[in-house]
Amino acid sequence: MRTIFILGFPADVKERELQNLLRWWPGYEASQMNFKGEQAMGFALFSSAAMAMSARDALQVFVISLQAGYCQKLGVL
Repeated sequence: MRTIFILGFPADVKERELQNLLRWWPGYEASQMNFKGEQAMGFALFSSAAMAMSARDALQVFVISLQAGYCQKLGVL
């Protein structure tokens, strides 16, 4: 599995923000946002399964937004 699925973005997220978040990650190849439904979803492709799992593990604890005392974390599958 070289692709990870990312949830938990703010409602006003742009596709460019996902690209900027991941572009320096080892093995990152491409990403895409899906804006269908109630919540934006991101998909990211890595060069190997090991690199995808490394990114998944690190992003599980990544805080994407801190507004008015609210902590919004990414969820990665």
